[in-house]
Amino acid sequence: MKKKRLLRPRYIAKDNAAGSLLEYGLIIGFSIVIFLVIVGIVTSILDWSKGNLADFFSIFQG
Repeated sequence: MKKKRLLRPRYIAKDNAAGSLLEYGLIIGFSIVIFLVIVGIVTSILDWSKGNLADFFSIFQG
């Protein structure tokens, strides 16, 4: 009796670049989103502290 060979497509082992490109694209996209969120948080903190400083100095002016 001969053993049956399992048929495996050969293109799976060779064609792994598309998955890699997809992963890199997702990583870059999520990195940009996270960067924009961090920049938004920092600018809101700076605006908040600027407002508090203006209120603090207004006590001494009037």
